[in-house]
Amino acid sequence: MLPVEPQTVRRSQDLDNGLLHPLELPYALWQSIAMDFITDLPISDGCDQLWVIVDRFTKMVHFLPLPKEGKTASDLAKIFAREIWRHHGLPSDIVSD
Repeated sequence: MLPVEPQTVRRSQDLDNGLLHPLELPYALWQSIAMDFITDLPISDGCDQLWVIVDRFTKMVHFLPLPKEGKTASDLAKIFAREIWRHHGLPSDIVSD
């Protein structure tokens, strides 16, 4: 049996990896929002999660408590319409991780 040489993976140094681009600056109230979830909090009134929605222009925040049971996308859409869209209108962009 012939000895097997280990194969090496060569990476071309000529190719650019994509450059990071900063997010566009928001230009009006509630036109660009960011959202995230905070989970595994102590239970309070049957809720152990927070849905945090931030206006990127003013840094105004809505903290929406969510019950311990998981929410579906449909449930979250209804909550968004009731708590955010009703007060501020539909944003032009949403940033989330």
